[in-house]
Amino acid sequence: LAAASRGRGPDDKAAGAEPRLLSGGDVGQDPQERLLQRSCLQMDLEPSRFICCVYRMLVMQLTEGQLQSILDNRSCFIRCAGFLYVRLGMHCERYWELLSDSLMDPEEFVPFPGRNTEAITVGQFVEQLLTKDKYCDMTLPRIPVVHRKTINRRILLYGQFRKRFEANLEVLERFQEPGVVVEVCSPRAQTLEPAKPGRTCSTLRVQFPGGGDPVDVS
Repeated sequence: LAAASRGRGPDDKAAGAEPRLLSGGDVGQDPQERLLQRSCLQMDLEPSRFICCVYRMLVMQLTEGQLQSILDNRSCFIRCAGFLYVRLGMHCERYWELLSDSLMDPEEFVPFPGRNTEAITVGQFVEQLLTKDKYCDMTLPRIPVVHRKTINRRILLYGQFRKRFEANLEVLERFQEPGVVVEVCSPRAQTLEPAKPGRTCSTLRVQFPGGGDPVDVS
């Protein structure tokens, strides 16, 4: 590969030979397939623009305001760069605080264009960052056992949450009338917070049986 990237050497020039990459798989192989394999090889050897942006953010050490603006950006790729920044550069105690709101993000995208990967939702991308030890071939910071158990226990709920979210969107009009009985769950086991503007979600006002002021939940 190094010789091929440098071009023609002195011996090749004298012999009039064109430099090319030789392998057993080249024999009888379609030129387009050969080009695709070389492109994938080059893509594996060179850092992507996405990971370069994440590295740049790690070097800059973003402020809280800068990080929040990235996590709330309309572009899913910019948001995902922010999620990976959190996983790589923030303390594990802040993972859930900063990433949990995006676990329900339904926007679909292809995380690795050009590698024939299937589209996933942004929420699934975040879930993989929280539950897996590697991003591609890059080892992610280790999450202590205590925090790992807490995260895994909370994430178990989100498969059901996504199914209910999709089902409720189809019959959303039934929740517009007051008095409809609903189930509400907060993974944080704390006061429910209203949805952030700009996210794809629906917010409803709920009155709990124990009394108190109504709460906007999404």
